[in-house]
Amino acid sequence: MRVQKKLKNKILSLITTVTCLIIALSCFILPALAAAGENEDNALMVGVPADRCPVFYQDADTGEIVGIGVDLMRAVAENAGYDVSFIRVVEPTLKEALDNEAYDVVMPFGSAVPSASGKQSIVTDNLIQTPFTLVTEENRNLPQLNELHVGMLHSLAAGAETVKQLYPGMEIALYGTMPECVKALRADFKFINDSLGRAAGDDLLRFWANRTLATFSDEEAMGRVTADRFVVLRRNGGDKALRKDDQEVLGPVRTYFMDRGKENRVLLCGGVYVVTSTDRQQINIDRMMDCARMAERKVRDTRNEGYAFYNPEQWEKGKQVADIINHLPAAIKSGGLHVWYQPQVNYETRKITGAEALCRWDHNKLGFLYPSNFIAVLEESGLIYDLDCYVWDKVCQDLHRWNEQGCHRSISVNVSRCDIREDRDIPGQFSRLIQKYGITPDQLRIEITETAFAENPDLLISNTNKLRELGFQVEMDDFGSGYSSLHMLKEVPVDRIKLDLHFLTSSGDQKKSRTIVGCMIQMVELLEMKMIAEGVETVEQAEFLRNRGCPEMQGYYFFDPMPVEEFEKLSEEI
Repeated sequence: MRVQKKLKNKILSLITTVTCLIIALSCFILPALAAAGENEDNALMVGVPADRCPVFYQDADTGEIVGIGVDLMRAVAENAGYDVSFIRVVEPTLKEALDNEAYDVVMPFGSAVPSASGKQSIVTDNLIQTPFTLVTEENRNLPQLNELHVGMLHSLAAGAETVKQLYPGMEIALYGTMPECVKALRADFKFINDSLGRAAGDDLLRFWANRTLATFSDEEAMGRVTADRFVVLRRNGGDKALRKDDQEVLGPVRTYFMDRGKENRVLLCGGVYVVTSTDRQQINIDRMMDCARMAERKVRDTRNEGYAFYNPEQWEKGKQVADIINHLPAAIKSGGLHVWYQPQVNYETRKITGAEALCRWDHNKLGFLYPSNFIAVLEESGLIYDLDCYVWDKVCQDLHRWNEQGCHRSISVNVSRCDIREDRDIPGQFSRLIQKYGITPDQLRIEITETAFAENPDLLISNTNKLRELGFQVEMDDFGSGYSSLHMLKEVPVDRIKLDLHFLTSSGDQKKSRTIVGCMIQMVELLEMKMIAEGVETVEQAEFLRNRGCPEMQGYYFFDPMPVEEFEKLSEEI
C-alpha cells in the first residue's frame, strides 16, 4: 500500500504549468476580388465573425461590429486609401466565407488556407499577434503543446488548421459554442457523454477502475490522470500476464455497453513502459508516464486499439521531432538556418559551372543539424514550404549581390515534392523572387526530385511547363534512385537530369552497374537533355563518367558543401 500511496501522491502533486501561444491575426483577400483596389469608390466589404470578443464582436446596443480588429483594420484601410464596411459572416466557418463573393476581405486568419471549395486565397502580412495564456487547474500538470487536447469553435476551423501545422501532435475537436468547449475540457468522454449521457461515462470509468483494482496485489497501484486516462503500476508478468489482463479487465470494458443492451463498443489504447534497473536507482514517474503515453499515442494515431510497448528510440526521436517543428519559426527569424553551397564542375574544362544550395541548421538545442536530420520531419509536419521559401529567398539575395559585383552565377535550388503536391504556385513564387531581386531566370535551376514526378505527374508537368515558359531551367533530381521511369522521361519536359550514382556506389554486379549508367547517359543525350552526376566521390568515378560523355559533376571528390563566404572565395578553375 505504501507504493500505491506514493504513486497517487506523485500523480496528484504534478506542477501547475503556464505557457503561451502566439496566434497571428491577418486577413485574406479573395482572388476573384483581388482587384478591388481598381474599384472607383475604393470601398471594401470586410466579413468578420461576431463571436471573438474583444477582437470582433457585435455591440449589444447598436448592433454594430466593433472590437480591436475592427479598429486596426480601419487604421490600415485609411492609410491605404480605402473605405471599409464590416459585416458579420453568415457562413458556419471562415473557410466557407472565403467562397462568398459578397466579401472583398475575410478576417482573421493565422496562415494561408484554401477556401471550403478548395480555392486559393491571398493572405496579407500579419496585422497583429495575440497571445493566449494556457493555465491548468491547481496541482495539475499541463502537457507539452504537441500533446494537448484542445476544444475550439467550429467557426475557428481555419485557425485550427494553422495550430495543427505548428503542433501536429495536438488533438483539436470543434464545437458549436464556447460552453461546449469548456464542457469538453472537463470530461474527455465527448462521444459517450453526447450519445449516452454523462452518467453513462462516469459508470464506465468506475467499472474500469474497479475491474482493474480487483486484480491487484498490495504492491500494485492505479491512478486516474485525466478524464479517460489511467496509469497502472503493475508487476511485470510477461506476455501471459498481459493476455490475462486483456481478457479479465480490458475485454469487459470494451463490451461494457454491449453487455447492457447498447450497440456502443469501447475502444481502448494503451502504452506499456517496463521499469529498468536504472529507473529504480533514480525514480522519475513523470518520465515513465510520458514514455507510456508515447507508446499509447502510437496505437491511437493508427486509429486502432490495443497496446504498444515504449521504444527508447521512439522517445528520443519524438523529442527531436518536437524540437525541430517548434523551433523552425524562431530559427527563420533569428538566422539559425544557413544556406551552404556545393560547387558543380565541368571535369573536362576544370571549371566551376554553378552550385547547389543546401541548408544547415544551427539549432539552439539540438546543435548543428544536416538536412537528413530535419527535411523529412518538416515534410511530414507540413512546414517544409516555410523552409524552402527561406532558402530560395536567401539564394536570390546572394545572386543579387554577386551580380552587383560583376559575377553572374547559376544556382540549383530544391523544391520539395510536398510543395508540388500542395500546389503552392511554385512558378509564381519564383517569378516574384527574380523581380524582387532583379536577377534573371537562367540564374535559378529548379531541382524537383524524381519521386515528385512519380507521385503526381500531371500537376508536375503543368508546373514544369510554366517554369520553363518563364525562362527557368528545370532539373529532375535523384534520377536513378529507384523510381526511374522511361515513360516519365518521355512525358516530363525538363532541361537537365541529375544522375544519382546509386548504381556505382551500391553493392551488386559493378559491371552491370556501369553498363546501366553508361546507357542512361547515352539515352539522356539522345533525348537532347543535359546531365549532371551527383555524389561523385572518387577519381575513378569521375573518369568513368567523363569517358561515357557526362562531364558535369558534383560531389565530395571535388568540394564539400560550404558556407557562402568560402564559396565566394573559390576560383572559377578547380
